Amino acid sequence: VKTVFHCGDLSEGVKMRKSHEHEVHTHGADAQRALIVEAYPYSKGITTHLISGNHDAAHMKNGGADVCRGVADRREDIDYLGMDAARFVVARKGERDIKIDLLHPDGGSSYAISYKCQKIIEQIEAGDKPDVLLIGHFHKAFTLPAYRGVAAILAGCTQRQTGFMRRNGLAAHVGAHILEVRALDGEFVFSSTWRSYYPEIR
Repeated sequence: VKTVFHCGDLSEGVKMRKSHEHEVHTHGADAQRALIVEAYPYSKGITTHLISGNHDAAHMKNGGADVCRGVADRREDIDYLGMDAARFVVARKGERDIKIDLLHPDGGSSYAISYKCQKIIEQIEAGDKPDVLLIGHFHKAFTLPAYRGVAAILAGCTQRQTGFMRRNGLAAHVGAHILEVRALDGEFVFSSTWRSYYPEIR
């Protein structure tokens, strides 16, 4: 793996809900940014392409700080693509380009995990569809290999179930997908393997 896509909520944010501050061990934009710069995994030759999420945006709303930009400015292996959504294009000589969209939507997860993927894809204009859609925010892992010409991934997360999630009956699917995407002779080939893991509780 040489390329990592991160679909937002690199930081925990501030004032996400009532009593949120009691569930956070590092407070404020500067402190959270410094912790991420130090602790986000580094492997030589691997680049993380990143969008921000609603937790990252909370720093912007409460003090004007773009934490993701601050992290990317201090880490040469992190490429910040922008807020909420971005398109990453794999340009290929002699073959068609591969379009990968990153999205951090609003709203809560649905009872059926596939529902949000399907609804998001249905709202994309016909001429603007990506080959692959990577979706953050919901803390769920799911692969929809082909729906209306789009392969979709609910990205999962890297944060264990919080007290807030536990109280509200919300699961956290902790891990990452390993994707293989190819376009050969006009044929699109896609596969996804989910790798779960269990981070330490701090």
